[in-house]
Amino acid sequence: MGGGLAQSRERLNLRLCFLKKGRLMQESNFCSCSPAEKTLIDLGPGYYPRFLASFQCDSIPCLNPPNIICDGMTYKVQVLKSREAGDAVDHSLPDSLKAAWKFVHVPVNVGCICGV
Repeated sequence: MGGGLAQSRERLNLRLCFLKKGRLMQESNFCSCSPAEKTLIDLGPGYYPRFLASFQCDSIPCLNPPNIICDGMTYKVQVLKSREAGDAVDHSLPDSLKAAWKFVHVPVNVGCICGV
């Protein structure tokens, strides 16, 4: 009797794993897992913003689906960086910023997911 209940819970958890915002996701998408720690990345004084929040994820097995590891979900944040001699002018910036700044992409973990 206990085995059947455990199997039912496992099927329910697996099904919930693929649900997001009320619709069934494809199996290529993964569940989220809890981040281990929120950290601040200090890019240094030549960046704006100087600090970005990021999440550290424990590389632990997820409960469902089995044999999947919790991993960081990375997003590239666009920040301003002080231009150095020889840097090209970034024409996507307003005129008031072009002389001193350029856009760069910085990868940060915005959450944790169960990935392969």
